[in-house]
Amino acid sequence: MKTRSDKGGTHKKPKTYAGKPVKKKRMNKHGNFIPYVSKRDKNDPLKVQFHEVCDLPHDSYMRIPKHLRLRHNKKCFRVVILDSQADKPSLAIVNPEDLSTCKKIGELAINLIAYQGHFQMRMPTARKNKFHCSFCKKADIIITEHSEGLRARISNHHNLRKYWFWKEG
Repeated sequence: MKTRSDKGGTHKKPKTYAGKPVKKKRMNKHGNFIPYVSKRDKNDPLKVQFHEVCDLPHDSYMRIPKHLRLRHNKKCFRVVILDSQADKPSLAIVNPEDLSTCKKIGELAINLIAYQGHFQMRMPTARKNKFHCSFCKKADIIITEHSEGLRARISNHHNLRKYWFWKEG
């Protein structure tokens, strides 16, 4: 009778998966821990995407089953197209220093969006979706019209605290 090939440590792990080399484990052959070293530099640019928060259209609301309507979110999110000539949603590639405080985020949003409304700033995270990268909300931005021009108010920015570039205040 033939024994299993993966039993007793005789099974060899693949060198590549999906055409890419498999990551090494975090212990060396002597059992010492090897810390993770990131390939990105601290000053590398970051990707940012803006979504406009809109009310759900009435016909879309009526398509939701009657027993779920009360619990359903009555907001929808549309990706802001930053480039006027582009047809599809675009990413803003920004310096990490431009995202370090609420004031700088407000200035960045006014420069990129340039109209009033309620928006979400989203950044890529480790979570995966069918497009291999999930953009999660990092801050809410409300841009309003004033006598001096556009003004931005930032709220719900607590998700930015874990990043190295964030400065309180």
